[in-house]
Amino acid sequence: MKAQTMLTAFNTGVGSLIGIAGGYYIRKSEIAGSEAWIVFALVYLIVFLSALAVTNYLGSFLFKQLRRFFDPHYIEGRWVQIIEDKRLDKLPPTRYTFLEISYEKGQCFVKGASYSEEDGEQTTNFYSLSSTYSKSNSTLKYIYKFTTDEHNDKKELFGETSLVFGSVNGEKSLSKYKGVVHSNLRDDVRVLAVKIKNKNEFQFSNATSRQKVLATIKEAFLQ
Repeated sequence: MKAQTMLTAFNTGVGSLIGIAGGYYIRKSEIAGSEAWIVFALVYLIVFLSALAVTNYLGSFLFKQLRRFFDPHYIEGRWVQIIEDKRLDKLPPTRYTFLEISYEKGQCFVKGASYSEEDGEQTTNFYSLSSTYSKSNSTLKYIYKFTTDEHNDKKELFGETSLVFGSVNGEKSLSKYKGVVHSNLRDDVRVLAVKIKNKNEFQFSNATSRQKVLATIKEAFLQ
């Protein structure tokens, strides 16, 4: 049974129990006639909406946790990414990126921010407009829109990205990716990334932390 079907069945059951309890209350209550039905209707509405909100939240949370542990293609979460491209004579100024993937409305939604190579200052924000994920080759492709301080004269900035996911040390979960990023700001660049628990693991404003990012990602792809 699908998670949504289970939630619907549970909510229907909760509503039925509330209705039965309400009917019993009216029979036993000293409040007569329309007053009893008004009280019941208000109580029913409050309790049912509260139960609906709680079960939907818990159902969504539990479904996400089950996917995290049992779905081999679970890619939602936070990632730290770098531009690592030996074809380039000079790296773009926005070398470092924090990226977050979530699952919304039947597809992956990607958002993030990029930071400068020189001092770790944030210069770019981006978010996906559409995406597709192929389980056969663990590849996420998405079209994105972004704003940047690099060229203030540009108004509409778009790009497309293709990321191929893999595992570190042969783990079951997908914990790294490599890919190609293209935009109307510059030609294709190659990127590498690893999954992280939270953004506080690395601070791009700190030179030592930026070097740690490079070392962590390179180590993941040497294995």
